[in-house]
Amino acid sequence: MNIAIDATENAVDFINSNNSFLFEALKLMVNEQPANQFILISNTKNDLQQLPNLIFENIKPKPAFFQKSWLTLKLSSILKKHKVDLLVSFNKSRLLFSSIPQCLIVTDTAKVKTSCLRKAKTIIVFSVFVKNMILKQLKKDTNKIEVVPAAIATQFGKIGVRRKNEVKEKYSDGKEFFLFVGAIQTEKELIFLLKSFSQFKKRQQSNLQLLIVGGKNQKFDKNLESYKYRKEVKWISDIDENELASITIAAYAALQPFGASYLPALQAMQSAVPVIAIAKSVVQEIAKEAALFIDAETSAALAEKMMLIYTNENLRMQLVEKGKIIAAEFNIEQTATQLAHSIIKAVN
Repeated sequence: MNIAIDATENAVDFINSNNSFLFEALKLMVNEQPANQFILISNTKNDLQQLPNLIFENIKPKPAFFQKSWLTLKLSSILKKHKVDLLVSFNKSRLLFSSIPQCLIVTDTAKVKTSCLRKAKTIIVFSVFVKNMILKQLKKDTNKIEVVPAAIATQFGKIGVRRKNEVKEKYSDGKEFFLFVGAIQTEKELIFLLKSFSQFKKRQQSNLQLLIVGGKNQKFDKNLESYKYRKEVKWISDIDENELASITIAAYAALQPFGASYLPALQAMQSAVPVIAIAKSVVQEIAKEAALFIDAETSAALAEKMMLIYTNENLRMQLVEKGKIIAAEFNIEQTATQLAHSIIKAVN
């Protein structure tokens, strides 16, 4: 069977930490299926193309004003050239009008239109939480959604005390720190995080810092310039996954108060770092009793949990142990196997 993997239009960033496990799973899946021929369609090269049963088709990006129509024509040509039996895509805003079965992998629901979901033969998601979100959009064809467990890169594990201290010296003035990993989408989210940290600092008078790892919106600079604890907030961007793993392992606790991403929480749990997250989220679905959850989306609620985890070392260590057990359930071999099963289901 000929299976095309469409990674054009920046549809999936294999280097981004939230999707890197998917790259490893795809690599393992392709390697373990020598009977199938895979065609990777992308505008960036990666080591997937080194596999003997994978052909790399390079599509260079075109000017935005005719990119979509050009991509459609180019993709159609490639599918015809290789006599493709199945097309796998990521987070598409539209799918090809094609008689070829199409499997859609969703890592970001905000980037996928309902019409695209309906057109897909199979939809793959990485949590029941996201599946339920899509079910509300579809209202029918609900049996075509496949839940595949996420996995955690092996870098997120243990490092020695010396390396932890080096990380703290580099990023947090040698101090312990709370860690937030992910995109802060709005000024409201930033203010929420900063207010929570302020309330924690006022109550505890500690020297803990706050590290934010993710893309920075320049409009947020004004918020930080006037922030009382601005010298104790560090914003980090443009780091690779190995450095992110070191920062995560060195963290005092991980904060996931917005509910949009689950992988940073899993990475923290595998790194023996306790997690505080929003209730009724994908993180709660995965972590269960291995994390603390805030029931109200208020800065006071988050600050209260931050204080609890700071003042109760026994609770903190209990969360660490429970988190390691949960994280151990998410391995790349299991993800690759279930991913292959769910993808091939689209042609059955």
